[in-house]
Amino acid sequence: MSKSTKKYLFLSLSYLGASLNFLLIINQGLTQANPASFSSQEQALTLIKPLPRVTFEPPDEDQPSDTVGGASRDGGSLCLSDNVAEQNQNLLINFLPLIPHNNHGLTIAERPTFYANVPETNAQRVFFSLIDQDNQTLYQNEFSIPQTGGIISFSLPESAPSLEIGKNYQWSMVLMCNQTMRPDSPRITSWVKRVEPLPMTVNQPQNQTGIELAAFYAKNGIWYDSLNILGNLWRKSPQNFSQYANQWANFLSQDSVGLEAIANQPLLTQPLIAETE
Repeated sequence: MSKSTKKYLFLSLSYLGASLNFLLIINQGLTQANPASFSSQEQALTLIKPLPRVTFEPPDEDQPSDTVGGASRDGGSLCLSDNVAEQNQNLLINFLPLIPHNNHGLTIAERPTFYANVPETNAQRVFFSLIDQDNQTLYQNEFSIPQTGGIISFSLPESAPSLEIGKNYQWSMVLMCNQTMRPDSPRITSWVKRVEPLPMTVNQPQNQTGIELAAFYAKNGIWYDSLNILGNLWRKSPQNFSQYANQWANFLSQDSVGLEAIANQPLLTQPLIAETE
């Protein structure tokens, strides 16, 4: 083999080795980059995945006879404040229980969670009470509320009697103007009835939490439980905050519910805590 041929072969092999090393480096770089890019794509798809719509279908239930007292979705008489005219109008519109048109809702919970919208007010506390159809008080307590207003919630504690299946109960909230209750204090009242847990069907989600369960309850007319699930999802899912906020607003704005006036009110991040037990 001539010297020129050997030199040519040596240069060719050197070039081939360098090319292979270059391709290996490129391949390693792509291998390291791909998992991250795929992960980002998957996360993006997860974030933009649409949530199922939660549609409330009112149940075919007889309304409770009004043996205890007038139940209403408006705040009644008004709370006096420094800015009387403006604040009174605000109270009239916005002190509402979160309950459908008929002012009556179902629950499967022994101790359900109640929601109400409280407007900006000078009242610092609200009085909550729960009575049965025989006018017997089952639970009552006072709660501190933010004066900035917003949607508040409260769950019956373990110390309260559990609701009996098939019975109606009336709950009420009173704004305590000047730290006391008066005959003209703003008041809201509403009804709750505990029913049997829904029978297992092929349509019920296997996962007992989340938006699918809220949709299942709402479709079957279970108001309090579907509302509470949506509220908890909104509070506890910062990564999907806007989606759950929209779900909440759409749920309240449905024709079957009629709470569009307060659908975009802020939801307090924590449930109310009773001042005494």
